[in-house]
Amino acid sequence: MTQILKDWLDYLSAHGIGYWIAGLLSFLLLLALYFLCRKLLQRFNRDHSLFLLLQSILNWLASFVFIIFFISYFSHSRWFFNPLFKLGQTDVSAFLLFSVGFAILLAIRFVNGVKRFLLPSIFRRYDIDPGAQATITTLFTYIVLIAVVFITLKQLNFDLTSLSVFAGVIGVGVGFGIRNIMNNFISGLIILFSRPIRVGDLVEVEDTVATVEEIRIRETIVRTRRNERMLIPNSYFLENSFVNRSYGDPEIRVTVSVGIDYDSDLQLARQLLLQALKNVQAQYPEILDEPKARVFLTEFADSSINFELWFWLSQQNNEREQIITTEIHYEIFKLFEEGGIEFPYPRQDVRILNHMDNKTGKQHTPEEIQ
Repeated sequence: MTQILKDWLDYLSAHGIGYWIAGLLSFLLLLALYFLCRKLLQRFNRDHSLFLLLQSILNWLASFVFIIFFISYFSHSRWFFNPLFKLGQTDVSAFLLFSVGFAILLAIRFVNGVKRFLLPSIFRRYDIDPGAQATITTLFTYIVLIAVVFITLKQLNFDLTSLSVFAGVIGVGVGFGIRNIMNNFISGLIILFSRPIRVGDLVEVEDTVATVEEIRIRETIVRTRRNERMLIPNSYFLENSFVNRSYGDPEIRVTVSVGIDYDSDLQLARQLLLQALKNVQAQYPEILDEPKARVFLTEFADSSINFELWFWLSQQNNEREQIITTEIHYEIFKLFEEGGIEFPYPRQDVRILNHMDNKTGKQHTPEEIQ
């Protein structure tokens, strides 16, 4: 530690105050350029994408200026190149770690720039669906980051066979603590390739209907009807059964259940259910003529005779299903009221079998009581 502090003081005095003034002025110049361009764009151009491009370029320049000053300052420092530890047959120094970190930083900035400015135009030109866009973007990110790390290590004469040590450590970790993490990571890769779910799909997980928003390395983010975000481990979609409403045929059958009183006309109730659907269909073209709507008498319950109205929608949009079902319920209530069809109420009949006179102790029948 003493030697490191001494190196800092030596090189600080060797470069002099002019070195640091030049570095400070470089950052101030970039900062001034950023705000100047921002003001000009706000005044003469409303294109938000151009501002984002400018911001990205200036971020790149700031990163390069920082790296140049950092490396030039420590280029003659012994501790910067001295081995910190050995990995297999390779000496790992601060310079090696810094170089890999810098390469990853540049790769991330490159990937973000491509995702922000290049990929969207490609997706629009070739009309690629949102699910495929998410898959391409994620795979592109993984490939670039992995390639940059390996190329950087190779250029620094790093013995790649030393990574087998890491593989052994990971193997032990899988057995003792990170099995679930690796399971979800591999499941995420399988999901990206086999695509049982895609971004934008409507899925039903444990009776909760939600829309897939993002597929990450470890988990998938879905948005429920209540605008809540659920984080579901990727392994769930490979190990458990779930409903993907966007997979295959988009049509869906919807069921409306209604109970009527035992004294009501069954045939009239059936006709009114179909008429209610027809009245609502005029407002909502999503209701299909084919397959035809059907009415089923499903049960003779204790207090009601239960019917089910089956009809089909062209799209499996859960919010639309709720709206249409609500409108049909309103229409059924109105038509039943006009047609004299009564809704059931729970009934309980109380029958008095006999009555005992408390004074005489004699039992009387219901007829004698009356």
